[in-house]
Amino acid sequence: MRFGLRGRLLTGLLVTMIVAILLVTSASIKLIQQLSLSEEQSENLERKNLYQKAMLSYILLDALFVSILGYIFITYLVIRPISRLVTATECVAKGDLNVKLAFSSNDELGDLAQGFDSMVYQLNRTQKALATQIETLTATQEELIRSEKLAMIGQIAAGIAHEIGNPLAAVIGMNELILMTKTDSNTQDLSVRIAHELDRMHKIIRELLDYARGNETTQNNENVFLDQIILQAIGFCAHHPNTKNLIITHSIEENLPSLQGDPSRLTQVLMNLILNAGDALKGKGKVEIQAITEQNIVLLRVSDNGPGIDPKIKKSLFTPFITTKPIGAGTGLGLALCEQIIESFGGEISLEKTSNKGTTFLMRFFEH
Repeated sequence: MRFGLRGRLLTGLLVTMIVAILLVTSASIKLIQQLSLSEEQSENLERKNLYQKAMLSYILLDALFVSILGYIFITYLVIRPISRLVTATECVAKGDLNVKLAFSSNDELGDLAQGFDSMVYQLNRTQKALATQIETLTATQEELIRSEKLAMIGQIAAGIAHEIGNPLAAVIGMNELILMTKTDSNTQDLSVRIAHELDRMHKIIRELLDYARGNETTQNNENVFLDQIILQAIGFCAHHPNTKNLIITHSIEENLPSLQGDPSRLTQVLMNLILNAGDALKGKGKVEIQAITEQNIVLLRVSDNGPGIDPKIKKSLFTPFITTKPIGAGTGLGLALCEQIIESFGGEISLEKTSNKGTTFLMRFFEH
């Protein structure tokens, strides 16, 4: 049964009045008895005056008692809850949305406290939702800016590669003619060095073009079996100068589902990761390749026991032209190309972990 604030106040005042009436009645009876005894002995005016003064004193004391009792009731029932409400409102105004009144009274102030708690709860939810939306919008904006930058970089790179590619091809051809011509040993040695540097320039230009074209290049779309791709990549790297001394192991789950895409491009990704590991290990160390499935997702990991990656570039690791290699040793396009290729398979690549004990890259391929 609901017992409102007004009913509680009236009850308190009624109890106070009843107590006051009982006190006054009791005092009056005692004084009348004393006065009656006095009248039997001596009816004089002084006794009557005493009675009047006593009655006035009791009335004043009763009024004081009623005031104090009423103040206590009003403080307990009204003033203290309102003070708590004011304090809670000030906390909310300062941004603290964890405040809660939680009145247990079943009256108007209890309803007010419940409404206040509900309002703060809704504000808290709204604030969290807004924070999540702002975070999402910020991430989307950053991704759009990044995409625009990458598109611009791609166009510039394609133009530069095209302009340099034709004369470079001519220089390579002429140097090959020199190599086929019988010349002295010094000339042959210089031609071999020139050929090596020209090959490096040609590789850089090819990477620029591949990145600029992205997924627009003509690709084979066929069933890709990871076990074959892994063994093929390991076989290629076994003869590369930077990786031929590495200990490369693999662990492949049986009956892995096939992927859809260009197998040569996925082989390129694995080779690039193994070659990067070889550079980090300076040609000596361990590389482990693991292929498993978890919850219908194919996971491909490439791990090494190298010195790890600088934390300063972890967030921008897949951004074009970001490299951990010395100047002149890499273009910084390898991982950016790997990301493009994995995305063409409908997957994603990330740096799973890195420390001074090694680095692991994780590729996730989602089942179509």
